[in-house]
Amino acid sequence: MHGEATPQVERAPEQAALTRAVEQMAKVLGADEAERVLAECMRGLALDEVRSPQDLLRIADRLVQAGGFVAVVGGSLRVQAILAGARPAAA
Repeated sequence: MHGEATPQVERAPEQAALTRAVEQMAKVLGADEAERVLAECMRGLALDEVRSPQDLLRIADRLVQAGGFVAVVGGSLRVQAILAGARPAAA
């Protein structure tokens, strides 16, 4: 992502949503910090890529826990994951 153009190839909707989330975080945090936040989140979840709406929801929930602006982006991502078919854990 470091300022590189993203090739226009078919991507899973979950990956596209995650890319948009990082772009939103980058506008406030800067690209390097946005990528660091996402990498740390995914490492904490033992994910190397997003394969399903459920993976996207797990990432979103972790971002929400981070607080601040990252939590706002996580909340938006959470909605997208649920609309794509992810099932939140029962409260």
